[in-house]
Amino acid sequence: MEQRNKKIRAIPTVDPRTIDEIINEKLANDYEKEIEETKEEIIDKEIKIQNINTGNKRPYYYEEQMEISILENEIKDSKEEIIEKLYLLKEKDSAREIHAISLRKMQEEIEESEQSFENAQEDYEIEETTLEIEKSNCKEIRKEHEKQLEILEHDIDVINFQLEIIAKKNEEKEKELEEIRKKNEFRYFKKQAIESLLYQSEEEIERLEMVLGQMVYTRLNKMNIDN
Repeated sequence: MEQRNKKIRAIPTVDPRTIDEIINEKLANDYEKEIEETKEEIIDKEIKIQNINTGNKRPYYYEEQMEISILENEIKDSKEEIIEKLYLLKEKDSAREIHAISLRKMQEEIEESEQSFENAQEDYEIEETTLEIEKSNCKEIRKEHEKQLEILEHDIDVINFQLEIIAKKNEEKEKELEEIRKKNEFRYFKKQAIESLLYQSEEEIERLEMVLGQMVYTRLNKMNIDN
């Protein structure tokens, strides 16, 4: 019994619409879906073109221009395809209201997209001109910096040369000071030796004076005794 119920449920219900109506409805739905998908593709391609134009890429680069040209041709073909499908949609299902995807609205959207593209192109040209000016200014600034760098390197070489001369003079001065120090040490030792000799001489003189005084005293005593 359960198997019989399952079989009964599996039997499709009969659509009261005619075959032509079903086919037209399916075609209309397919056209709407394809039109929306094509519109999204157009928007994606226009965004991609804007990204290529406004991105940090070299201007007039061949591969980028080729890609832009391909995308523009694809957008053009897609627009023609949309117009064709809108016509078919209107022809196949004239009873349906297609305000959201009407030809007029689509044309307005296309015109808006074209205007957006033109604006983006103008912005790109302005930005490109600005970049060229900045590039030229950067070149001039770089030349000036290179010139200043050359002057600075020359000044550094001169300073290094002067430092070498000063270092050599310092070495000579150190040698002279070393000679003077050695001479002073010799003079100091010589002075010590002379002072030592003078001290010894003074002691010897004092000793001799004492001996002489003793001799004179002795002789005077002797003379007194003789008298």
